[in-house]
Amino acid sequence: MAITPADDYLIHQTPYTIDRVFTSDRNFYDRYFFNGYSPDASVYFGVAMGQYPNLGVTDAAFSIVVDGRQRVVRASRRLGPDRMAATVGPIAVDVLRPLHDLRVTVASNPYGIEADLVFHARSLPVEEPHFFRMAGNV
Repeated sequence: MAITPADDYLIHQTPYTIDRVFTSDRNFYDRYFFNGYSPDASVYFGVAMGQYPNLGVTDAAFSIVVDGRQRVVRASRRLGPDRMAATVGPIAVDVLRPLHDLRVTVASNPYGIEADLVFHARSLPVEEPHFFRMAGNV
């Protein structure tokens, strides 16, 4: 199997590429995780968004640390039928160009944290090695 542009979206059903089959594990998730920091390390941020198809939940968080002070925005919603919808509260991830460019935005919110970040690929994608552990009927 091969990595395809669809692998950049939150629609995986296994830890394999998108063309693999579904699992019954209720804790299965598909997740984005981004982070970055300023050249002098005075600012650090982390962004996470996960879909939990068997639980019907999508969660997201944006955390930023400036001068040692951390601020966080968290959001959660029902997953719904559209697995391509990567927006949770004020936090959104948009695939601009699959496997090349992704955009993370944090819209205006009561916590006063906003962001508009674009991530550009610096290398070709690499498929991670897989392992499968089975206990019982999962």
